[in-house]
Amino acid sequence: EIISQTEELAAQHEALAFQNKQLFDAQKIIEEQNREIQMKNTQLEMEIEKRTQELQNTNRELVLHNNQLEQFAFIAAHNLRAPLARILGLANVVDLSKTQEDKDLALEKLVTSTQDLDHVIRDLNLILNIQKHTSNLVSVELTPAYIRVVKMLEKEIDETNAVIGKDFSKAERVYAVGPYVESILYNLLSNAIKYRDPRRIPVITLTTTIEQDFVCLAVSDNGLGINLSKYRQNMFTLYKRFHTHMEGKGLGLYLVKTQIIALGGKIEVESELNKGTTFKVYFKY
Repeated sequence: EIISQTEELAAQHEALAFQNKQLFDAQKIIEEQNREIQMKNTQLEMEIEKRTQELQNTNRELVLHNNQLEQFAFIAAHNLRAPLARILGLANVVDLSKTQEDKDLALEKLVTSTQDLDHVIRDLNLILNIQKHTSNLVSVELTPAYIRVVKMLEKEIDETNAVIGKDFSKAERVYAVGPYVESILYNLLSNAIKYRDPRRIPVITLTTTIEQDFVCLAVSDNGLGINLSKYRQNMFTLYKRFHTHMEGKGLGLYLVKTQIIALGGKIEVESELNKGTTFKVYFKY
């Protein structure tokens, strides 16, 4: 009887061991499945994060395009309407004029209004063309672009005795479109000369630095400065000016910002009234 019970216990022990092995194998399968689930969850989270980032980027681009569309709507509603209204009014004046002198005066003003309309249309075309030339970015040397711009501004530099210095040793190239680099340099340099302080000789310095994923081109001057607490929000708005005693139409800074954003960069400004201004243009590195 004892032998029979021992054999029965041995059989139960073998059955239990087999069940334990099955449980162990099942546990391994469950652990493997858990690992696969965790891996898929991680991949799913990464994909969701990637899609979310893409949606955020798309949303930012849509906001930017909407802002640009608002600017164009403003031009169409205001800047185009004003010269057109003047042209229509002057055309009626020409028809109703009783003397040749009145007719000549109306025609003279009509020509001026037509030229104003042409300038607005040219500005609009210039802005619209910016988006067409950002697909083929290349490495652009700053020094040759700087030399060409200085040559274009030679008359203004001589007349004001402006002192211009540069140091591109930290970064001599930027990834951009050649004409845009020259346009940015031209607008920032010409503004620095135009809005100089009449009490001192204009001193302008251009430097480059590497900042994270950007090449920063800084253009500093000792000019009139800008009241940023008052004008920062409208700093780069189309046709916005901050020194009305000087000639200009408020297009330069708008073009600079539009061009650098089209290149994937950004622009910042630091300024103090009666001391000077520094524009920092960030090109993608």
